[in-house]
Amino acid sequence: VVIGVGLNFDMSSFVSPFKDDGSQVLAEFTDIEGEIIMQAIEQKIDRVMVASTLLQYVVAVCQSFQQDQKCFLEKFRSRYDFCKNKMVEVTSDNKETVSGIALGVNNSAELIVLVDGKECVFNSAEVSVKADVK
Repeated sequence: VVIGVGLNFDMSSFVSPFKDDGSQVLAEFTDIEGEIIMQAIEQKIDRVMVASTLLQYVVAVCQSFQQDQKCFLEKFRSRYDFCKNKMVEVTSDNKETVSGIALGVNNSAELIVLVDGKECVFNSAEVSVKADVK
């Protein structure tokens, strides 16, 4: 199993996600440094400490996933499924791309996408999912 985690620590050097006319260029993002400033947190947060803490949580979740799978999936579905009901592009390992509406994940944690009126199921071993930000 390969698990990839993306974490925006400091996005201050990147361009604004908005054009001069107010239209959106990039999907909005949140970063740790920005949240610290916004919430007026005085403690300096170290990037290594954040990565270490995150890794500890990922390992703990992986170790308990088998017995807590149903709980984890329900929590994901109710709180964290960013793509659900949005247009997505799914790119398979052979580089074929399909577009459709993400319907969520099934009990095997596979992504369900409505493509041309048909429900298609994808797992992380064969797909990359990108929300449509047009």
